Amino acid sequence: MVYGISIDSQYTQAAWYNHLELKNIQLLADFWPHGKVASDYGVFRSNDGISERVNILIDEEGKIKYTKLYDLGTLPDINEILDQIKG
Repeated sequence: MVYGISIDSQYTQAAWYNHLELKNIQLLADFWPHGKVASDYGVFRSNDGISERVNILIDEEGKIKYTKLYDLGTLPDINEILDQIKG
């Protein structure tokens, strides 16, 4: 299963999910406590109150297998993660 995590509320995520017509991705909200999961992975920008744009692939044992950091204005490429899962 592929999960997307953002610090946005569930309502914001739902609008984004529908707009991008995402399929086979479960979105999880890291809204409260604000950015806790992002902080745990070192990608929360506390001064800005946002997280980095990043793809992180974590295996079943909780080990990070792949990461890619994107510029803030860039939408992370879900196909890159799907290719990593397949490959």
